[in-house]
Amino acid sequence: MPNPAVYIDIILPLPLANTYTYAVPNDCNQELQPGMRVIVPLGNKKIYTGIIFRIHHTHPGDYTIKPIIDILDKEPILCRPQLRFWEWIASYYQCTLGEVYKAALPSSLKLESETMVTLSPYIDDEVELTEKEELVLSVFPSWT
Repeated sequence: MPNPAVYIDIILPLPLANTYTYAVPNDCNQELQPGMRVIVPLGNKKIYTGIIFRIHHTHPGDYTIKPIIDILDKEPILCRPQLRFWEWIASYYQCTLGEVYKAALPSSLKLESETMVTLSPYIDDEVELTEKEELVLSVFPSWT
């Protein structure tokens, strides 16, 4: 019997009313937990670090779900009580989970398309990049 598709609802560091749903590649299913950071595409050229809010098997609608690009953490950086606290903060202050995320975590933990990243001059030009690294570089053509 094939494994059912796995989807994750992601909190993005943006003032969005809801979480966004992404597909999880089959090779990542066992690793994911709420509170972990993942890299996800948004639109055609933007990528963000999202926080996994919920893991489920329900396809959200009649549209194509984009897959996550990569998993950044081996363990969650937020525990369930913290995520519930973020929900309470968003409700109490009438803001979005994304706004709470943007305010709560340091910028070094949030990769965004606007993030300035440069390749180290100490890296050998002959270094082989993984498929995921190539994908991230393709979003940022000025890095190559």
